[in-house]
Amino acid sequence: MSLATDTPALPGAKVDRRAYPYRMKDLCERTGLLRQVIHFYIQQGLVPEGYKTGRNMAYYGDEHLERILLVRRLQHERFLPL
Repeated sequence: MSLATDTPALPGAKVDRRAYPYRMKDLCERTGLLRQVIHFYIQQGLVPEGYKTGRNMAYYGDEHLERILLVRRLQHERFLPL
């Protein structure tokens, strides 16, 4: 997985929607998780931050979605507590 490490926090920054098609709402819908859970994963370093376009706006790619699903799968299959 190749996740971007440099995530600019520029207001109004242009984002490549082909590379980063998801917003937080989309990740929540696709994973069935609450926003707070995904933010917790990001804060704990389990999922990298998204491509920030403002103080409270970020876009996420397929890599982010796959990483979230991996964390959930490991929690259930391997009983990994968080």
